[in-house]
Amino acid sequence: MCSQEAFQAQRSQLVGLLVSGSLEGFESILDWLLSWEVLSWEDYEGLSLLGQPLSHLARRLLDTVWKKGAWGCQKLIAAVQGAQADSQSPELHGHWDPHSPHPAQDLQSHRPAIVRRLYSHVEGVLDL
Repeated sequence: MCSQEAFQAQRSQLVGLLVSGSLEGFESILDWLLSWEVLSWEDYEGLSLLGQPLSHLARRLLDTVWKKGAWGCQKLIAAVQGAQADSQSPELHGHWDPHSPHPAQDLQSHRPAIVRRLYSHVEGVLDL
């Protein structure tokens, strides 16, 4: 369990974790949070600013998630752990239904796995 107070107490450690990896790792965390609807698209776009130092984006992410309450703080911790475990190729969770009545929602919920799978195949996908 992660209270907002505990989250704030661990802030410097969390910033260190968020900036210790690559920008790709940070974006993976954003993908997890977006897929779990912790972040809105507006939040996501505000945290995807090109040219900003990763430390600045990490602090903005912590501020944004803290405002979401204890649930958001717990999800950020889970996203950090998930991104660290995702150095391997994540599987699509659940079943992908091509005839789903909610394809955009399905795409968002599978976003972290899709992004990781496409990462090394972007040129091929664009060619198709």
